[in-house]
Amino acid sequence: MTFLVSAAAGPGPGPRRFHLVVPAGRAPAELDHVAPVVPGLELGWSPADPRRWSGLRISTPQVTEDALTGLLGAEGAGSCLAAVRTLDSTGVGGVEVTGPIRPEQADRAWLRLAATEFLDRWLYLPLDQSLVDAESAAAHLAAAESVPTGSPARSELLAGSLRRARAASSGTAAYLDRLARSGARTGEPPVELVQALQRLVTCFVSLGEHVGEFDPVLAAVPEAWVRLTEARRGPVEPGQLSTETGHHDAERTSFITEASVGATEVSQATGRDWNAEPASLPRSVAVVGDGSERGASFIDPRQLPARLVRLGASPLSAEIDLKQKAAGVRVRVRVAGCATNRPDPPAESRLLARLVSRKTGVVTAYGLLHAREIPAEQGERHLEGILPRPSGRWRDVRADVYDVLSEVPPARSDRDQGLHRARRAVHFLRGWRSLVAEVRLGLAVHPAERLSQLTRTLTPPLHDAERPDQALWRRGPSASVLEALATAGDAALTAAIRRGDALSGPAAPFLAATSGPGDLLAAELAAAYDAALDRRQVT
Repeated sequence: MTFLVSAAAGPGPGPRRFHLVVPAGRAPAELDHVAPVVPGLELGWSPADPRRWSGLRISTPQVTEDALTGLLGAEGAGSCLAAVRTLDSTGVGGVEVTGPIRPEQADRAWLRLAATEFLDRWLYLPLDQSLVDAESAAAHLAAAESVPTGSPARSELLAGSLRRARAASSGTAAYLDRLARSGARTGEPPVELVQALQRLVTCFVSLGEHVGEFDPVLAAVPEAWVRLTEARRGPVEPGQLSTETGHHDAERTSFITEASVGATEVSQATGRDWNAEPASLPRSVAVVGDGSERGASFIDPRQLPARLVRLGASPLSAEIDLKQKAAGVRVRVRVAGCATNRPDPPAESRLLARLVSRKTGVVTAYGLLHAREIPAEQGERHLEGILPRPSGRWRDVRADVYDVLSEVPPARSDRDQGLHRARRAVHFLRGWRSLVAEVRLGLAVHPAERLSQLTRTLTPPLHDAERPDQALWRRGPSASVLEALATAGDAALTAAIRRGDALSGPAAPFLAATSGPGDLLAAELAAAYDAALDRRQVT
């Protein structure tokens, strides 16, 4: 296969970065993402092609051959490093190389690691971040165990797994304890959720064995698991939890039926789509156009990681509120923070706001954002900053909230096509994976109608009538493809989701990204189950 190796920086002192694209002519997409996995190596994964890695970034001299071998094979790693060394010595911008590289043959553990990092970055759902971090720890551990003992890559992956597991331990144990306490009231949790949580617990047990001595931080999660086990089944020995439902089936079915009926009743009474906008999301300013009339702007999901701020209910719901202050001399920029049980101060400290001219695209002002609780809005957490107001008309200014580490330039207008493609992509990712989680837990109500409603939400004005076969974002499905899938009906869609990789047709690669390397996170299943419990309380 032909692949392209290109230099991302010129020759000179210090590390150099190289980007490996397979195949050589593949165009980038909105949801392409490359994440660091070990020093000198960043790995890419995309739901548009979920069974293979989508790209590599290699830094010299940090990258090691053992790290590349698990991805490329021995011959492929040799070919790649040879091309990198050629570029490193000559300073040539890029070179196409034909070599034995098969992205689809990479070790599944590495693909799962890349997919987990992708979901942590792009999935705008109110997930328990501790469970996300625990999943990342499990993915790092699995990748480490695929690398030969004693290799530098294995040591780095194990160290990364330990860091993440220790950071996630308290929150993960707290979730397990909360699940144990709610058991008497809610009945047996779904088997798939239990199995996903058990996978995380196994990671903590394995890491404890790698440490070689008792580690109270790591041990807190298995201990909480034992408490959950005893609450579900009565006292048992650690590690003997069965995942079969047994005599709990009737109780679990009763809860699922009640939760599903309750969700239908609430939806009919309020017209609210519980999947598209969970109860914890704030009110968003509905905008058709560029948002200038409302003093509102759109979040650009390419500019900042998911779950630092809240995404609106649809791609055309603006999240950034602008208000003139101090007699029009200053501008307050405000955006709702994510509904999470653990804010991320280091990540939030990197968030900035800037005002951008809609006419010229020039940035006219910068400012820091600070977290603030607003009692008048039921204690909702917001991020806001005060910026100097630029001269000219108020409607000629848009706001941009971004991570200071982002390399993506600000959109000139809220009508920017790249911005809206990215927003449609992340809204679909959120809506589809949330629907899949509910189907797999047995909690989904009318999944075909839900998919049809999601498709209508994603379809831009006039797009449906004029160009129904155009992809909603680059390398994504079209509205007509999604509607055809929804038209198959609830039974066919449910069966296809449960089969995972058995989905077929033009949308198959993206829709099948919820199985295999892109399988649902435990945090996604937990969020769907918790939302069902909330609906049960409402009804």
